[in-house]
Amino acid sequence: MDPEQFLPQEIFTTVLILLDVKDVSSCALVNSCWRDISVDKSIWQSLCQSLWADKKYISPKVQDQVNDDPKEAYKESLRDAERSYLTAEELCGFTWNFRFKKVTGYHWTENDPWWQCRPAIQMKFEDNGLLLDDFWQANGTGIYDRKWRFIEKAAGRIGPIGSFLQVNNFPPCIVSRTKDWGFLMQSCWVVFTSFPMPPLGQRLDLEDGCLVSEMNL
Repeated sequence: MDPEQFLPQEIFTTVLILLDVKDVSSCALVNSCWRDISVDKSIWQSLCQSLWADKKYISPKVQDQVNDDPKEAYKESLRDAERSYLTAEELCGFTWNFRFKKVTGYHWTENDPWWQCRPAIQMKFEDNGLLLDDFWQANGTGIYDRKWRFIEKAAGRIGPIGSFLQVNNFPPCIVSRTKDWGFLMQSCWVVFTSFPMPPLGQRLDLEDGCLVSEMNL
Protein backbone atom coordinates (compact mmCIF):
# COMPACT_ATOMS: atom_id res chain seq x y z
CA MET A 1 0.00 0.00 0.00
CA ASP A 2 1.22 3.45 -0.87
CA PRO A 3 2.07 5.23 2.46
CA GLU A 4 0.73 8.55 1.22
CA GLN A 5 -2.73 6.97 1.13
CA PHE A 6 -2.90 6.30 4.86
CA LEU A 7 -0.26 8.54 6.47
CA PRO A 8 -1.04 12.18 7.25
CA GLN A 9 1.16 14.48 5.22
CA GLU A 10 2.89 15.73 8.38
CA ILE A 11 3.96 12.19 9.28
CA PHE A 12 5.01 11.38 5.73
CA THR A 13 7.07 14.57 5.66
CA THR A 14 8.71 13.65 8.96
CA VAL A 15 9.71 10.30 7.46
CA LEU A 16 11.24 11.94 4.40
CA ILE A 17 13.21 14.32 6.61
CA LEU A 18 15.14 11.27 7.83
CA LEU A 19 16.36 10.48 4.30
CA ASP A 20 19.40 11.80 2.47
CA VAL A 21 19.18 13.92 -0.65
CA LYS A 22 19.57 10.97 -3.02
CA ASP A 23 16.66 9.12 -1.43
CA VAL A 24 14.48 12.23 -1.31
CA SER A 25 15.12 12.76 -5.01
CA SER A 26 14.17 9.14 -5.69
CA CYS A 27 10.93 9.56 -3.75
CA ALA A 28 10.03 12.51 -5.95
CA LEU A 29 9.94 10.15 -8.94
CA VAL A 30 7.29 7.80 -7.48
CA ASN A 31 4.22 9.83 -8.35
CA SER A 32 2.86 13.36 -8.25
CA CYS A 33 1.84 13.15 -4.59
CA TRP A 34 5.28 11.99 -3.50
CA ARG A 35 6.82 14.68 -5.68
CA ASP A 36 4.74 17.40 -4.04
CA ILE A 37 5.66 16.22 -0.55
CA SER A 38 9.36 15.80 -1.44
CA VAL A 39 9.71 19.53 -2.06
CA ASP A 40 8.33 20.48 1.36
CA LYS A 41 10.45 23.26 2.83
CA SER A 42 11.10 21.45 6.09
CA ILE A 43 12.67 18.51 4.22
CA TRP A 44 15.09 20.70 2.30
CA GLN A 45 15.85 22.87 5.30
CA SER A 46 16.89 19.69 7.09
CA LEU A 47 19.00 18.64 4.11
CA CYS A 48 20.68 22.06 4.11
CA GLN A 49 21.49 21.75 7.80
CA SER A 50 23.02 18.32 7.25
CA LEU A 51 25.04 19.42 4.24
CA TRP A 52 26.31 22.60 5.85
CA ALA A 53 27.02 21.23 9.32
CA ASP A 54 30.76 20.71 8.81
CA LYS A 55 31.39 23.41 6.21
CA LYS A 56 33.64 26.41 6.81
CA TYR A 57 31.73 28.91 4.74
CA ILE A 58 28.21 29.29 3.38
CA SER A 59 27.64 32.56 1.55
CA PRO A 60 25.13 34.94 3.17
CA LYS A 61 23.19 35.03 -0.10
CA VAL A 62 22.65 31.27 0.08
CA GLN A 63 21.77 31.38 3.78
CA ASP A 64 19.15 34.03 3.05
CA GLN A 65 17.46 31.63 0.64
CA VAL A 66 16.98 28.82 3.12
CA ASN A 67 13.68 30.06 4.53
CA ASP A 68 12.00 30.91 1.23
CA ASP A 69 13.46 28.31 -1.12
CA PRO A 70 15.60 25.77 0.75
CA LYS A 71 15.84 23.38 -2.20
CA GLU A 72 17.38 26.11 -4.33
CA ALA A 73 19.59 27.12 -1.40
CA TYR A 74 20.87 23.54 -1.22
CA LYS A 75 21.70 23.48 -4.93
CA GLU A 76 23.15 26.98 -4.93
CA SER A 77 25.44 26.14 -1.98
CA LEU A 78 26.90 23.25 -3.99
CA ARG A 79 27.49 25.54 -6.95
CA ASP A 80 29.01 28.23 -4.75
CA ALA A 81 31.38 25.70 -3.17
CA GLU A 82 33.03 25.41 -6.59
CA ARG A 83 33.71 29.15 -6.73
CA SER A 84 37.42 29.82 -6.46
CA TYR A 85 37.40 33.58 -6.19
CA LEU A 86 36.64 36.06 -3.42
CA THR A 87 34.61 39.22 -3.33
CA ALA A 88 36.25 42.18 -1.63
CA GLU A 89 33.55 41.98 1.03
CA GLU A 90 34.41 38.35 1.76
CA LEU A 91 38.15 39.03 1.79
CA CYS A 92 37.72 41.85 4.30
CA GLY A 93 35.10 39.98 6.33
CA PHE A 94 37.28 37.04 7.31
CA THR A 95 39.97 36.93 9.95
CA TRP A 96 42.64 35.12 8.00
CA ASN A 97 45.12 32.66 9.43
CA PHE A 98 48.62 32.92 8.01
CA ARG A 99 51.80 30.90 7.87
CA PHE A 100 54.95 30.65 5.79
CA LYS A 101 55.80 27.65 3.68
CA LYS A 102 58.91 25.73 4.63
CA VAL A 103 60.57 26.72 1.36
CA THR A 104 61.01 30.28 2.68
CA GLY A 105 63.74 29.00 4.99
CA TYR A 106 64.53 28.75 8.65
CA HIS A 107 64.76 32.50 9.19
CA TRP A 108 61.03 32.82 8.54
CA THR A 109 59.72 29.57 9.93
CA GLU A 110 61.53 29.95 13.25
CA ASN A 111 59.55 33.15 13.86
CA ASP A 112 56.30 31.69 12.58
CA PRO A 113 54.18 30.43 15.51
CA TRP A 114 52.43 27.80 13.37
CA TRP A 115 55.74 26.06 12.76
CA GLN A 116 56.34 26.15 16.52
CA CYS A 117 53.04 24.29 17.12
CA ARG A 118 51.21 27.42 18.25
CA PRO A 119 48.12 29.07 16.73
CA ALA A 120 48.72 30.66 13.35
CA ILE A 121 49.13 34.40 12.93
CA GLN A 122 45.83 36.20 12.32
CA MET A 123 45.54 38.93 9.72
CA LYS A 124 42.84 41.27 8.44
CA PHE A 125 42.50 42.66 4.94
CA GLU A 126 41.00 46.11 5.29
CA ASP A 127 38.71 47.70 2.73
CA ASN A 128 41.15 50.62 2.50
CA GLY A 129 43.70 48.26 0.94
CA LEU A 130 45.83 47.60 4.02
CA LEU A 131 46.78 44.22 5.47
CA LEU A 132 47.02 44.34 9.25
CA ASP A 133 48.15 42.09 12.07
CA ASP A 134 49.58 42.52 15.55
CA PHE A 135 52.21 39.77 15.46
CA TRP A 136 54.95 41.10 13.21
CA GLN A 137 54.90 44.61 14.61
CA ALA A 138 54.99 43.29 18.18
CA ASN A 139 57.98 41.12 17.29
CA GLY A 140 59.89 43.89 15.59
CA THR A 141 60.26 42.29 12.16
CA GLY A 142 59.71 45.54 10.28
CA ILE A 143 57.02 44.11 8.00
CA TYR A 144 54.67 47.08 7.92
CA ASP A 145 52.73 49.11 5.36
CA ARG A 146 51.43 46.11 3.49
CA LYS A 147 48.86 46.86 0.81
CA TRP A 148 46.76 44.30 -1.03
CA ARG A 149 45.09 44.32 -4.40
CA PHE A 150 43.34 41.86 -6.68
CA ILE A 151 45.25 41.18 -9.88
CA GLU A 152 44.10 39.79 -13.21
CA LYS A 153 46.36 36.77 -13.54
CA ALA A 154 49.04 34.72 -11.80
CA ALA A 155 51.05 31.55 -12.42
CA GLY A 156 49.99 31.59 -16.05
CA ARG A 157 46.31 31.54 -15.08
CA ILE A 158 43.52 34.00 -15.76
CA GLY A 159 40.33 34.09 -13.71
CA PRO A 160 37.51 36.31 -12.45
CA ILE A 161 38.35 39.30 -10.27
CA GLY A 162 39.14 37.92 -6.83
CA SER A 163 40.97 34.83 -8.12
CA PHE A 164 44.43 36.28 -7.49
CA LEU A 165 45.69 38.63 -4.81
CA GLN A 166 49.01 40.38 -4.30
CA VAL A 167 50.43 42.09 -1.23
CA ASN A 168 52.98 44.79 -2.06
CA ASN A 169 55.38 43.19 -4.55
CA PHE A 170 55.46 39.77 -2.93
CA PRO A 171 54.60 36.73 -5.07
CA PRO A 172 50.83 36.73 -5.68
CA CYS A 173 48.41 34.29 -4.08
CA ILE A 174 46.01 32.01 -5.90
CA VAL A 175 42.55 31.61 -4.35
CA SER A 176 41.03 28.13 -4.07
CA ARG A 177 38.55 26.21 -1.91
CA THR A 178 39.13 23.47 0.61
CA LYS A 179 37.17 20.24 0.74
CA ASP A 180 35.02 21.71 3.53
CA TRP A 181 34.28 24.88 1.55
CA GLY A 182 36.73 27.22 3.24
CA PHE A 183 38.85 29.65 1.27
CA LEU A 184 42.56 29.05 0.82
CA MET A 185 45.09 31.52 -0.58
CA GLN A 186 48.63 30.45 -1.30
CA SER A 187 51.71 31.65 -3.08
CA CYS A 188 55.04 29.92 -3.45
CA TRP A 189 55.93 31.35 -0.01
CA VAL A 190 52.82 31.66 2.14
CA VAL A 191 49.44 30.15 3.02
CA PHE A 192 46.26 31.92 4.18
CA THR A 193 43.10 30.17 5.38
CA SER A 194 39.75 31.86 5.98
CA PHE A 195 39.22 29.66 9.06
CA PRO A 196 41.37 28.65 12.06
CA MET A 197 44.39 26.86 10.64
CA PRO A 198 44.72 23.36 12.12
CA PRO A 199 47.95 22.72 14.03
CA LEU A 200 50.95 21.23 12.29
CA GLY A 201 50.34 17.57 11.50
CA GLN A 202 46.58 17.56 12.03
CA ARG A 203 45.34 18.23 8.49
CA LEU A 204 47.69 17.06 5.79
CA ASP A 205 45.72 18.54 2.88
CA LEU A 206 46.63 22.00 4.21
CA GLU A 207 50.32 21.30 4.62
CA ASP A 208 53.14 21.90 2.19
CA GLY A 209 53.31 18.36 0.84
CA CYS A 210 49.75 18.58 -0.50
CA LEU A 211 49.79 22.23 -1.53
CA VAL A 212 51.32 23.72 -4.65
CA SER A 213 55.00 23.59 -3.84
CA GLU A 214 56.27 25.47 -6.87
CA MET A 215 54.41 28.04 -8.94
CA ASN A 216 55.71 30.09 -11.82
CA LEU A 217 54.87 33.45 -10.30
